[in-house]
Amino acid sequence: MKIAVIASLVKPYARGGAEVVVQTIIDELKKENEIIVITISPWKGFISLSPMKTYEDGVSVYRFYPFNIFSFIDINAKSFFLRIFWHILDICNMHSAWAVFKILEKEKPDVVMVHSVKGMGYTIPFVVQRTGILNIFTAHDVQLIVPSGQYMGGEESNVKKKFLLRIYRTLTKFLFGSPWYVVYPSRFLRDFYDVYGFFQRSKKNILPNPIDACVRHNEIHLLQKDEPISFLYLGQLEGHKGILFLLEVFKNWHAPDVRLMIAGSGSREDAVRVACDKDSRISFFGYTSGSSREELFERTQYIIVPSVCYENAPLVIGEALSRGIPVITAKIGGAYELVQDEKNGWVFIPGDTEDCIRALFEAHRVAHTRYQELSLCAKDSVKKYTVQKYCEQLLSITKDHVGSIANTGGKIRE
Repeated sequence: MKIAVIASLVKPYARGGAEVVVQTIIDELKKENEIIVITISPWKGFISLSPMKTYEDGVSVYRFYPFNIFSFIDINAKSFFLRIFWHILDICNMHSAWAVFKILEKEKPDVVMVHSVKGMGYTIPFVVQRTGILNIFTAHDVQLIVPSGQYMGGEESNVKKKFLLRIYRTLTKFLFGSPWYVVYPSRFLRDFYDVYGFFQRSKKNILPNPIDACVRHNEIHLLQKDEPISFLYLGQLEGHKGILFLLEVFKNWHAPDVRLMIAGSGSREDAVRVACDKDSRISFFGYTSGSSREELFERTQYIIVPSVCYENAPLVIGEALSRGIPVITAKIGGAYELVQDEKNGWVFIPGDTEDCIRALFEAHRVAHTRYQELSLCAKDSVKKYTVQKYCEQLLSITKDHVGSIANTGGKIRE
């Protein structure tokens, strides 16, 4: 089967969990299918406005620079004022729509899988649906409703009422329309988009993000009697991710035989360093990847995800559970959907210091007695979410339809 995958950021420009998921899917699909990736390129002169085709790791890749005032790759370094104009151009980017249309017209794929197109142009799904090619859209975040993607707890009524956000939702709902099929990684995200009336005529399914099964622990590390218990925060050092809340929690939790390891980068790095200076239980490792990241997984007993914003399905939760590491997470968005309270982790009320301490205390209390049970349950809870099974399900919803589409001149039969 010939499959076109459209995503704003793929390696070497991938920077978040969603991009890791997309790359994992591409790497699995390419084993038995012809894959074409359509993605963005940084500015390399006017020539970069035209799609350039290369062959990378067994995949055909089209890269081009979507016409805008700066590249999505550099957005974090730009001012708020410039971002406003950038977002306006991104929503109505006709250059990207035309570039993608011409690629699809040339390649004639059987299926188009659309992921995040923030930074490529929101006109792309509109054009894809009008080609008549079977198309699947995977929602990774809330950016079609909140452009920043930061939907904070307690702001629900403001999101619904703000005039500019209502205009934005009207535009995105029109441009994204009703793809033939919509995949959601969490129940939260499906229900969230349903509330706002998105994708009303689409077929829908919940497929939890695939979890890489090739790096799981074979053995469970059992704690020695006097060994301190380690908690690991692994992610962006930003307020909406709950890092400041977590530092406040440890400031109020005085257990001496615990350690908090923090790894990541972001605007709150200075606050983390100050906390390390004041509290010897806290250690900061900066941004980690590869073997350094694996080493942190090896050294910790629990992963903690203290988000105060609505997240879809943080990748670190699946990574931890697959390694037999129980997870302590805020009960917000889709973050806690894989966590069974007191079985493979604990959940707590987001932003509630006392309830978070309660969850940490429970984890601390059973660390020397029930850890092996918790760890085995963590592994078992995600065994069915392999990338192989994910792609099998993804392809099973298309194979029965590809032939019938070809027989109707490229149009999807209802």
